[in-house]
Amino acid sequence: MSLSATISNLENGKHQHIVVYGTSLTEGGAWVSGLKEILDRRFPGQVKLTNSAKAAQWSGWGLEILEERVIAFAQRNLLLTS
Repeated sequence: MSLSATISNLENGKHQHIVVYGTSLTEGGAWVSGLKEILDRRFPGQVKLTNSAKAAQWSGWGLEILEERVIAFAQRNLLLTS
C-alpha cells in the first residue's frame, strides 16, 4: 500500500497497522516514536505501530526472519530501513 493510500485510509477513519523493519537505526531510532507521535496527534487512536527491527543485524538476517517479524502481521503498511 502506498503512503498516500495509507493517509487516505486514515482520513476516512480506517485504522492502520504499520510495521517498521530494519536494524539499529530503526530499533533504537527516535524517528519511530516521533512518527507514532505525529500520527497519533493527527489520527488519534487509529494507528498501531509495530517496531520489528533488531540492532546489529545484516541483510541475510532480514530475509531469514522476514516471515516471523513482518509477514506474520499480514501487513499492508511497511517501512523498510537499512
